[in-house]
Amino acid sequence: MAIGWADRQKANGVKLEITWFENRSTWKKKQDEVVYYFKYPNSKEGYEAALRAWYLKKTELSGTRNNADLFQHHINLFREVQKWYDRFGTPNTEGVIREQIDAFLAWLENEYQKPELPQRLPFGGFSRPDLRPEFCRTFIEQGTGYTSFGLIHYQLPAKWIDRLDRMASSGNSKEPQTISHWLEKYISRVQKRGGRFIKERSADDRRHKLRHFSQYADGLAHIQTIDEPYLETYHAELDEHVSERTGVELSKDSKTDYFAVFRMFVRWCSQQSTCELTAPANLDSKEFGFREPMGTGRVRQEKKLQLWTVTEFKHAIETLPKPYPAYLMLMLNCAFRHIDISELRWSDLRLDERRIIIQRNKLNQQASAPVISYPLFDRTVELIKESMGNHPDFVFTNKTGGQVEMSIKLWWKRNSPEFGLEGKRLDFIRKTGSTIISRYDHNLDDLYLGETLSTTAKVHYSFRDGEACQHLDDGIAQLGAEFGFCESPVKRIALTKEVLAELERAGVDLTKLVT
Repeated sequence: MAIGWADRQKANGVKLEITWFENRSTWKKKQDEVVYYFKYPNSKEGYEAALRAWYLKKTELSGTRNNADLFQHHINLFREVQKWYDRFGTPNTEGVIREQIDAFLAWLENEYQKPELPQRLPFGGFSRPDLRPEFCRTFIEQGTGYTSFGLIHYQLPAKWIDRLDRMASSGNSKEPQTISHWLEKYISRVQKRGGRFIKERSADDRRHKLRHFSQYADGLAHIQTIDEPYLETYHAELDEHVSERTGVELSKDSKTDYFAVFRMFVRWCSQQSTCELTAPANLDSKEFGFREPMGTGRVRQEKKLQLWTVTEFKHAIETLPKPYPAYLMLMLNCAFRHIDISELRWSDLRLDERRIIIQRNKLNQQASAPVISYPLFDRTVELIKESMGNHPDFVFTNKTGGQVEMSIKLWWKRNSPEFGLEGKRLDFIRKTGSTIISRYDHNLDDLYLGETLSTTAKVHYSFRDGEACQHLDDGIAQLGAEFGFCESPVKRIALTKEVLAELERAGVDLTKLVT
């Protein structure tokens, strides 16, 4: 059974002046042994309507009290102010004034219960400038030295008249305008797009990277709080942020990613017809960059120290339980990431040709991503055969028959220290392969990594996708040779016509030369 509004208030310790009578689905009030009923719904609006009806009834019963309309006038005005906050949220600069408005209404309604009402609101008991300066500045002092606050012709300040006019014109379908509301909507949208328009991993990644902003932001603040100065302040806070997990400052890349996802959220909000946020003018400013305090060169040197040595890699292949040696061999042989292993399909695997022909999973929605033909080492083929599953589509599966991306990461995090590999990162295996191949030919690492094609000719005119490339085969052979998995590639040299003529004159049989 659904819990009504009145029950929720009771559970929260809120004492209501009139009570909900479930048997009749109405509000009731007992006065002088007589019960009065007010037929309004069990909601906040219904309660307010029933309360107003009770005030009128009480006035009728006791005879018209002098100045009851004065008190009711102020109650009605400030209930509208309260309603605006309930609907649109509290800007982070108005938290104190919101609390004081709630307190003022409670005080005013209590005063209204008194049998005799004064000609003017005795607001001095509540709104003295030394007690509640924010309330006084906002609603009593209006820059003239004279105030109509407490008189029947009192009107709210111009700022609030404008706010209430906008609320009235927006209709009942207006969405809440708090930061937390729009954060929830954005994250929900991202999650729904995960697995369809973006990878599920990408959806989870965005949600994770928005966590810092959700902890930083005042969730009850109005979405319009996110303006140009707000971006400056959040950028500065992010630049100095220290990771709760590691206790050290976030890396430059992490800061850049967090701010990029925050910008995506702000941009999306500004494009929604029901959201009142206007994109800040500096949203795409190039000034929002981050620096590496010690310089990127030192960071790169530190990363270089994390590359795998031949000894470490061979130790892993020889000691890890199946199927992890196969996974590590694919990371080296074909520059695979976890997701590439998880998404490897039978149609990609050509064991009879000793090849894998595949497009990098991360880029498979881009026309500029090439399809690469990777030659396989004998050891790679052997380990693949030992570790293959029986899924109709995917080569590898976990113990429950699902895909293996997350299980690889989780297993490695828990078990790598047991095999003497603590601190070794799996993503640095492909970095190791790329480094060695680039030493063989500094133009070859992009092809090995399967990165996007960079020229118009390669993207739109030269379709060599899936074809074996002798140059890449030689580079991977050189990589395998350094790790002891194959022989070094045969060196090839190009002979000019002049050199060939000299060889002929010297009596060399050119037909026996390798072509």
